[in-house]
Amino acid sequence: IKSIDRNLLNLERSLAEASREDMESITAEIEKLRKERARICAGNAAPT
Repeated sequence: IKSIDRNLLNLERSLAEASREDMESITAEIEKLRKERARICAGNAAPT
């Protein structure tokens, strides 16, 4: 999870300086990592 969070932070920072062409691929990668993080966290959720 920590490495995903670190990658997300770096990608979000680079998005601010990205060219228009790069924005689409960076945004797609951010979305992919967010989904992966959600999937991992959902698997670790304790039943209530």
